Amino acid sequence: MLFAWSLAASAASLDLLEVGGAYGTVAATNPTALWWNPAGLAVGGGTQIMVEAAPTFGGLNVDRTNPDYGTLVEYPDFPTTYDYSGSERYSSLGVVPFVGVSSDLTVPGLGVGLGLYVPTGKAAASDEEWGASRYSAREGNIQTVHVSLGAAYRIKELVSVGLSGSLVNSRWYGNSDASVYPDLAEKVRDTLGGTLPETYQDGYIEDRAYATTLVLGGLDADGGHGVLTDTTFTFGGGIYVTPTDRVGISLGWNQGVSLTHEGAVSFAFQCPPEYDTDSYNAANDGGTCNTTIPGEATLAYKLPSRLHVGVAVLPVERVRLELMGAWVGWHVLQDYKVDILVNPSDVPVDDSQFALATAELLRQDRLLARGAKDSFWVGLDGKVEVEEHVTVGGRVTFDKAAIPTEYLSASNIDADTVMVQGMTQIRPVPRLGIGLSYSYAASGARTVDNSVFSQDLARASAESADYYKLNESVDRTFYPSTNGTYALGIHRIGVSVQARLGKTATSGL
Repeated sequence: MLFAWSLAASAASLDLLEVGGAYGTVAATNPTALWWNPAGLAVGGGTQIMVEAAPTFGGLNVDRTNPDYGTLVEYPDFPTTYDYSGSERYSSLGVVPFVGVSSDLTVPGLGVGLGLYVPTGKAAASDEEWGASRYSAREGNIQTVHVSLGAAYRIKELVSVGLSGSLVNSRWYGNSDASVYPDLAEKVRDTLGGTLPETYQDGYIEDRAYATTLVLGGLDADGGHGVLTDTTFTFGGGIYVTPTDRVGISLGWNQGVSLTHEGAVSFAFQCPPEYDTDSYNAANDGGTCNTTIPGEATLAYKLPSRLHVGVAVLPVERVRLELMGAWVGWHVLQDYKVDILVNPSDVPVDDSQFALATAELLRQDRLLARGAKDSFWVGLDGKVEVEEHVTVGGRVTFDKAAIPTEYLSASNIDADTVMVQGMTQIRPVPRLGIGLSYSYAASGARTVDNSVFSQDLARASAESADYYKLNESVDRTFYPSTNGTYALGIHRIGVSVQARLGKTATSGL
């Protein structure tokens, strides 16, 4: 369990549609049924053990468009142009685990199971320290590990009913930049009695000199980072109907889960340029010039409920086909709710009033827009036992994007995705299978020209009529526009071992 919790996972949106690898399907009757439909635990019979480790390689290419902040008015020593566009690549490497056992405990009609797996996750790191999309994400890792216990009972070899309960451990780390330019402008405005110098212009808002690197998880003394964590509980259930020994109809439900992650946060500040005298002095007075300030963070959101449907058939001996899919209630993921508190004593400045003012500026109660919509996926899986010791198969899956185009960013990436998989399993002895699979998930490039995200100096004053704009989608953000082009691809290699002990059910599913 500790090994699995330390690993990264990667996928479009947060879904990993291959829980259990090539032998994980909605109508599965092996230990992967713990996730897909626990009613399947009572159909396979005997005792089954399954272990898979899946090295996963993900890549996201981003080509960001230069945002339009208007034309800069020239002032001595200040830049006269800006260009925050650029291309960068986000890459990830992780190993996605599945470990499970199911058994009838020699009781006819019974099925119980215990397993550990990762059904949702995403991880990536940019190849550019100061890339064009760093205000969305520089690096991050999100994963939920489920430890599930399930039980099912099959009535007259016709209908199986099952339930499962899962302990969910969620870990969240994020590294991105935030602009302190509006906050500095507000501080200077207050110092000058409500007047903002003309040198303050939106075109400087993404200048790296006015940035703080926000590390949700907190920076360690050795240069590493921590994570925000939460542990909670969820459940699933389903029914599995076998009208004949060659047909299985599976209907499974996974209840969504609310997560509230807690942990450390760090603000690593740059220092405004000295030619910007007002900002430079304000940053020094407030203790935010080339300093790192710790705090405490809470990050909350919901993961969706899912309705899984699958129909498996054995049309001829040694051939298994399954049509499967799911409806996923992604509409619950509208926002990340972020709360941050900073203790004034952690602000490195002697003046207690300045320390208190800085701590108040860093305190956040924000909604970060995700904008997800309900989605679905469908897939066709086939396996053929070409001879007694060898099975080969393939799978094609289409996953509909849950994130609308206008909400796309490097930290909120999703796309219509087609996944193609090939697999083989060799059985050196009849009840032991060693499997290898490869899948590639590809999505076409998505171009954003109507990003809902924006930031401007109007937000430098909470009393301003524009501080919270009337547009609800913009109201949920505090980072700049994410117009540009995004293209995603994921490679997955699955290595599995599958063993069967005792009698198996006559259905063969």
